[in-house]
Amino acid sequence: MKTAGYLIENLKNTQEFRRLRDYDAIRHLWNKLPKEITTHIQLAFKKDNRLLFMLKNPSYLAEFNKYKAPMILEIIKFLVKNDTEELYTELENITEVRAYVPSHFIKTAKDKHEIMRYEFLKNLNIVIKEHKRIYYIQRFPEKAQGIFINKAKNKKLHKLFEQARLAILSNLSKQQNR
Repeated sequence: MKTAGYLIENLKNTQEFRRLRDYDAIRHLWNKLPKEITTHIQLAFKKDNRLLFMLKNPSYLAEFNKYKAPMILEIIKFLVKNDTEELYTELENITEVRAYVPSHFIKTAKDKHEIMRYEFLKNLNIVIKEHKRIYYIQRFPEKAQGIFINKAKNKKLHKLFEQARLAILSNLSKQQNR
């Protein structure tokens, strides 16, 4: 009597179930990749001579395509070359490794950015409009009291410290009037 594992292996070797062999090879590759890479990957699949990775985070895309993709390609070449169990035979014709981020992930990230921007704007006191650009200035409560001894011997420095003292005192008086 033939076991289920034997039957599945025979099915995988047929042309109709080539995708299962691809899936197994990619799964074995996934297990060989460093944890820092796999945490950012949603899924991986083979298309023609390319191995495509779908990433979870749009900000990781540039780093992945520039630095991690060539490293993964080298890992694939090494594994195919040293493959004794024929686990990676489906990956031997891979010539390019690329990553992408689906558009709905980008939209979600933009929505999160808008929420964060709204939360930031809620806490602002002043909005200045200049040449159709909006600059946001956030005011913080003045913690300094303006009480210090000005020991500067240089006249310019002495004057600057006194101007700073006056600015602190005026900020304190404005803060108390609110």
